[in-house]
Amino acid sequence: MKSIPVACALAALALLAPAAAAGATFDVNTTADTTVAGGCTTEPACSLRDAIAAASASADPEDLVLVPAGEYPISAGELVVAGAGTVTVRGEGARKTKIDAHQTSRVFKLSADTAVLEGMTVTGGLTNVLDGEFPAGDGGGILAFQASEAILRGLDVTGNAASQNGAGVSAPPESEERSAVTVVDSTISGNHVTGGATEALGGGVYVLGKFAMTNSTVVGNGVETTGTGAVQGGGVLLAIDPTSTEPSEGTIVNSTIAGNSVGVGGVAGGLSVYNPTPGTNSATLLVRNTIVAGNSGPAGESDCAIVAMPTSDHNLGGDGSCMFADAGSKQGVDPQLGGLQDNGGETDTLALAAGSPALDAGAGDGCPAADQRGVSRPQGSACDIGAFELVQQAQPPAAASADLRLKAKPKPKRPLAGGKLAFVFTVRNAGPDAAPGAIVKGTVPAVATRAVGPKVNGKRRCKLAKAKNGKRKLTCRLGDIAAGKGKRLRVVVRPAHPGKLRVRARVRSGAADPNLENNKARAGVKTRV
Repeated sequence: MKSIPVACALAALALLAPAAAAGATFDVNTTADTTVAGGCTTEPACSLRDAIAAASASADPEDLVLVPAGEYPISAGELVVAGAGTVTVRGEGARKTKIDAHQTSRVFKLSADTAVLEGMTVTGGLTNVLDGEFPAGDGGGILAFQASEAILRGLDVTGNAASQNGAGVSAPPESEERSAVTVVDSTISGNHVTGGATEALGGGVYVLGKFAMTNSTVVGNGVETTGTGAVQGGGVLLAIDPTSTEPSEGTIVNSTIAGNSVGVGGVAGGLSVYNPTPGTNSATLLVRNTIVAGNSGPAGESDCAIVAMPTSDHNLGGDGSCMFADAGSKQGVDPQLGGLQDNGGETDTLALAAGSPALDAGAGDGCPAADQRGVSRPQGSACDIGAFELVQQAQPPAAASADLRLKAKPKPKRPLAGGKLAFVFTVRNAGPDAAPGAIVKGTVPAVATRAVGPKVNGKRRCKLAKAKNGKRKLTCRLGDIAAGKGKRLRVVVRPAHPGKLRVRARVRSGAADPNLENNKARAGVKTRV
């Protein structure tokens, strides 16, 4: 009896308890780069800039900005994703949602505890050491600064410029808290560092701290400088912080780093681990199922410059400089990549040729379930190395081939007029495959009385047509004939008068026949008194 009031009390407490906090969603409804008082909250107008500001100011632990398909020109300065908790800015896909700064400023600055960018193109960003922003000259497309974590998923980061580091993506050392940067299913291409007075690092990506990249393509990025500082990492650069007690950490899985470059005085056109003060700190780098090839430096091919042996697992290196020394890796080989193009999915990729040494050469352990485009892995016996998994077309089965041979003989060889006579046809299949639906057609003398062949499905299937012009047409269906087997049919003739009698026929089936000359047969006799 006491359970009833106890249950009521618990129910009352449940009603009084505060509901779990739910995240807010802000729907962008204009492509204009405007700021309106109360935008996205009290005012129905909701620009991308106002939506990000509202999400950044929200007290909710998770906030979402939805950006419809369209082109969004940025003209009022960088878009700052800030605030506590997680703030996600999600487009409809990199081919549909485009954020373009038109070289007026950086595109995104990520400073939230966890900042997430998804499904969009980030382009036209520009930073310069003289523009007064801090940090100056870093991250033309995306700057992760004082963000605990920056997650970039399904992005096309292209056509951005910086005068110092990380033209595409940068997480520089000026921040008190190092940002952990994660890049997934993205393409980082055509971004360029022009070079500051002290250094020029990471044309596509520059990260100091923690970096992870999976199923992504880094291509056509570059680093040049007019100064005398370090020039490294045309594609990806992981930097070591000499002031930190924590080593820098990098993980690159099933990605493709190709066609990037460094200018005069530079090293590592593709992938670099940079240590400004050797011996003071270190970095760990795991590279798995990844292509680093076809990158260039001032003197030619230049794929990597890594200060310590990486943990390598089934990679492909173009020039051997990446130290991919494990048994599953390939060094000094051409991956046979196509050009950057739409191969399916929301981001462009570098396709593998049908004869690429990267095919079926990856490690199964740690291989993602799909490639950058969403194509399931593996398509062959093992995962392909790189961001692209080749859909290998199944070879059509070879056409069945059956060599049918036909012979015809009279019995007896010297028949008497008014006596017995039969023409015996023998069909044999020399293979290599079965001959389905074998059929014999021909002509026999008009005095033929019947044709007898083997039963097919319990019935005899030989027929003689009505006599015409001294002949009768013969049709005999023999059914399937296995390789190495044969069948016979017999045509009975009643010769009433002495004279010549002839037969001729041809055999065919549903299988291709490599030799049609032996598919036909003729025979003849002369009856006597």
